[in-house]
Amino acid sequence: MFRKIVGGTLSDPAVKGRITESSPIRPDALTSQPSTKEKLITETPEAPAQGVLSTLLRPFKAVIKWYYLHTVSTDPEALRSAPQFICADPEVVLPAVKRNGLQLKYASDDLKKDKKLVLAAIENEPFSFQYAAPEMRSEKNRDVVLFAVSQR
Repeated sequence: MFRKIVGGTLSDPAVKGRITESSPIRPDALTSQPSTKEKLITETPEAPAQGVLSTLLRPFKAVIKWYYLHTVSTDPEALRSAPQFICADPEVVLPAVKRNGLQLKYASDDLKKDKKLVLAAIENEPFSFQYAAPEMRSEKNRDVVLFAVSQR
């Protein structure tokens, strides 16, 4: 639960006695100061969308996504230099593999397991089957394997 300071500042030693419930100040903010490194935490799979840097970069990520959405339609190698969050976005990767199936190579591991995306890549370029996840190349997904073989 968060607390509210009634008067004074965080550096004021008397503040600890004058707090009330329900405020945007974290309880641990009164006792510890985060280091510069802790303040600039970027997004990670373990802690998504946390930290000052992540919050500041959110609008830029939208611009970068827009750029790649438009670039994949003209540049067959667009995903080669794309950031990881773009290569993990199905809205960007699907049009890229429809244009050039070999772009599946640069897709994230999760997207290489996506049946719809793999089939779109194989339809465009049968040799892209080699970049699909091992689960997609196994007997469990026999229809994907047969589709890839029939495309050659």
